[in-house]
Amino acid sequence: MKGTTVIWENLDPFDHTVTSERGVFDSGRFSSGKKFEFNFSELGTFGYICTIHSNMDGFVTVYEEGSPTPVPTVVGDQKMSPGYSY
Repeated sequence: MKGTTVIWENLDPFDHTVTSERGVFDSGRFSSGKKFEFNFSELGTFGYICTIHSNMDGFVTVYEEGSPTPVPTVVGDQKMSPGYSY
């Protein structure tokens, strides 16, 4: 939902990144036990990748409160795997 803060926590023994495919957010490299937070103030679907591990990606869909839960779609050339809607 618009205005929601999403928290990613690294539970792996390896470093990761959470990097927006459109340049909206970037965690930088974060190690095991660390967290990255981002507040989604805009509507839309935001694809992200781990720049260290090319097989790791996902997306967050942000919608207005009271709207039906959206069905994920691919926008442009974004590659998206199952993600979460907030």
